Amino acid sequence: MDDVEEIRRPKFRGLRGVVGSKVFIHPCSICGCAVAPFGIGFSSARKEMGTWYCGDHVPDNFWRIKNGKSE
Repeated sequence: MDDVEEIRRPKFRGLRGVVGSKVFIHPCSICGCAVAPFGIGFSSARKEMGTWYCGDHVPDNFWRIKNGKSE
């Protein structure tokens, strides 16, 4: 995996100086922007990190996919 893929991959990170802390980081899968609130396929129960998008890169069919409707 190259550095660009690593930057864009969702992950849990600990907070510096806070033992046992976990923060879910989910950058945009297209540009790597840290503000990526639009996620598809995330499930904490199944430990699936999903695919995340910023406002500039959210797919046109995001809400149809999110709500489980076919194209």
